[in-house]
Amino acid sequence: MPRVSLEPVLRDATAQDGVIGTKLRADLSAVVDRDPAADGPLNCMLNFKGFKAIQAHRIANVLWHSGGRGDRKLALWLQARASEVWSLDIHPAASIGGGLMIDHGTGVVIGETAAIGTDCSLLHGVTLGATGKDRGDRHPKLGNDILVGAGASIIGNIRIGDGCKIGASSVVLKPLPAGVTAIGAPAKIVGSSPIKRKSFRLDFADATDPCLLDVWSNVTANGVAKQKSKAHCYATFSVINSVFKERGLDEFVASTVYHSLDDRCEGTLTEQILRDRWDVAAATNPFVYKHRKELLDLVVQCMRKMQRERHMNDYSML
Repeated sequence: MPRVSLEPVLRDATAQDGVIGTKLRADLSAVVDRDPAADGPLNCMLNFKGFKAIQAHRIANVLWHSGGRGDRKLALWLQARASEVWSLDIHPAASIGGGLMIDHGTGVVIGETAAIGTDCSLLHGVTLGATGKDRGDRHPKLGNDILVGAGASIIGNIRIGDGCKIGASSVVLKPLPAGVTAIGAPAKIVGSSPIKRKSFRLDFADATDPCLLDVWSNVTANGVAKQKSKAHCYATFSVINSVFKERGLDEFVASTVYHSLDDRCEGTLTEQILRDRWDVAAATNPFVYKHRKELLDLVVQCMRKMQRERHMNDYSML
């Protein structure tokens, strides 16, 4: 498309959305603050393709939501052209908050129904994708102040809580509560990540691969995943999630409650620890707190049922 034809379209789209300029300044500030290679805003505007691709998307997003069929075709043309020039593929319908930094940018894919909050950082090769051919709302929803490492994939209509860190090459298939660090394929929570606004460091030094954690715990007396006695029953995320699902609570709520219970990422909880920490963990969700006694009884019943089934299986193998 010739510049003389495209320029008035871009100008009109900018005028339609009064916050594009605000988001542009937030994006520019994010790059200057977080990218050590940035030596000033002018260099970022002229040469950083991640920043350029975001601004092209913001124009395409306005065109997509303006309602005209022709506008949507033009939005898709802008998406295709940006993908061809800068090697980032961001669907025009995706919702992206201000203060986003995409470092390097090559290979980033953001799907149609994906949403990204404010002050997030994505490195190259990140995918916010769907699980298959399902239509409708099928892409991830990222909160605020989230850092996603290079090559990570977040798949499906799942929620990622504020302040999360996701390690490089991780594959996230389940919701993550706010303020955690998750790595691996599939990704597992390996620790907490204090929520920091805007000045989020691009740093994964405090993250440890869960596979290495398992190996180390098996050779140390005080490892985080010590061999558990079969005489006791334990609560796991799967137990709590199955109980919550029966009460109509989504997996994000179960993940938030479980992380509050298992703040050391041990993977299992004794019944006594579960009871001691339950009220505090239940306070993370109003519905859970209101029905905390009933839900606790159901979780304990599920734990004991699974323990009986394990004992029956062990007996049948004798």
